[in-house]
Amino acid sequence: MTQVLQGRGTGGPFTITAWGLTIDDMCTLYGLESGCSGSFMSVWTADGDGNMIEWLPGGQNFADFIDFEYESTTYLIGLGTSDASVWIIMLDGAGDVAGYSYSRVVVDYTASPSSTPRTMSGFGAGYRYGERIYFSSNSGSGIFEVELASLK
Repeated sequence: MTQVLQGRGTGGPFTITAWGLTIDDMCTLYGLESGCSGSFMSVWTADGDGNMIEWLPGGQNFADFIDFEYESTTYLIGLGTSDASVWIIMLDGAGDVAGYSYSRVVVDYTASPSSTPRTMSGFGAGYRYGERIYFSSNSGSGIFEVELASLK
């Protein structure tokens, strides 16, 4: 890769009031108890009534980047260490950055035992097994799969 990712993804926050999310909605999306306060709040801002107003996905570190290919284009994918935001980086044929985007996540604990800790304190190492991509939870909540079909 000949281009360094300097300043990419570190722009200002997105205004998200139109999304209609509340702190309780966020807790539900992350599989946490209602009224939670987690590390995800380091990149999300709420007003005094608990309504989410801003999201700054580029204001956090991202875990290992894993490459995947879709329709002959190579992408890198990483999860944010604060809220598991997905950072998708598109590469051109020379391996340089051609564009990027972010995506929110929904954490699904349905396949995990009820004793599994449900905390949102970020993700670390990324793995690929065949066409499947996984990231380890730094809080001991397990290994999570990124469903590529949801990114396409």
